[in-house]
Amino acid sequence: MALSRQFAVVLAVLTAVVALAALAVPDAQAQGCVASRLNAPSLNGGTDPEGNSYYLPDGRWQASFGYRNYRSHRHFVGSVEQDGRPGTTDRSQNEVVNNVHIPELSIAYGFSDRLSAALDVQVPVLHRRNPARAATANSPAVPYVYTDARGFGDANLMARYWVENPSQAGAHNLAIGLGVKVPTGKDDTEGTFVRVNNRLLEPWVHPVDQSIQLGDGGWGVMAELQAFKAFGSVTAFATGSYLANPRGTNGVETGRGDPNEAIMSVADQYSARAGVTVPVRLLKGLGVSLTARLEGVPSSDLFGSSAGFRRPGYSVGIEPGVSYSWGKTSFSMSVPYLVRRVRSQSYADKLASAERGRFVNGDAAFADYLIIGGFSRRF
Repeated sequence: MALSRQFAVVLAVLTAVVALAALAVPDAQAQGCVASRLNAPSLNGGTDPEGNSYYLPDGRWQASFGYRNYRSHRHFVGSVEQDGRPGTTDRSQNEVVNNVHIPELSIAYGFSDRLSAALDVQVPVLHRRNPARAATANSPAVPYVYTDARGFGDANLMARYWVENPSQAGAHNLAIGLGVKVPTGKDDTEGTFVRVNNRLLEPWVHPVDQSIQLGDGGWGVMAELQAFKAFGSVTAFATGSYLANPRGTNGVETGRGDPNEAIMSVADQYSARAGVTVPVRLLKGLGVSLTARLEGVPSSDLFGSSAGFRRPGYSVGIEPGVSYSWGKTSFSMSVPYLVRRVRSQSYADKLASAERGRFVNGDAAFADYLIIGGFSRRF
């Protein structure tokens, strides 16, 4: 009974974190130019409507493939979209567009029914289009500039432990995870830009934007919580993860004029999900879910320096999904629709505000929605 009450408290706290974010998160990066790529854990292969696949059994392997896609192009300062309304800037003619594809490979092993370890590696394919500029009296027209990055991203090694013995837990349980993020992704990928020199255009090879770099260049510590509880045929679940990056900056130049933003920051990231899943009785193994989803990057890290350039902020989405499992195989797909997008003040923005005596808040591009898919099989 005591463990059940403790679980209920943890589930309520995780759910409240996601729900309250829709109202106010003071300093939190999000989809688009905000480069958070941290996924909230998915209960070792998804929320199975049959209620049994949360655990990876003793001596079993699980191979998983995940995919995330989005197109960001809508620019925000704070929570206000820059669309030409009074008090905003019309970015429709000079918008920056990111097209992001993130396949993710994962292999997990169960040391017991309660303890497992997983290795996750992303293989991003990232594209960015910088806007064209019309000719002026002192400058020729500048065409669209396209840059990209592709290859292995940063790797995550995570250990997870279920608080209650699965054979005795019944319809609820809580898992704690701890791991390390390894900087295997290249953090200084370069692209060819165009700049004006003596009123002439010339190519300029320079690191691509932070939002499409494959990695951030820092070792990190990861912490997770996962919880679920069945209420008859309905299962409520909540998951959350936080990546702490102690390293301040990675030495990669941004090309920005502000000296406080000249070098890329190695920022913390976080993600959380809370929702319910329900089986569809017409077909065994089929389930539908509705989830609240939060992703972000804070302007100030838990440990170490927060200096350098980053685009902090967060997004909150409503995520309908469907899952299907048969035997040792499962499939899931969801389409989070973003209902709140905020580009908050960065550490460099706050320094600039103090230096200039006026409020400074940069902008960032966000997507309208994401497409997320997953496939896993146990051996």
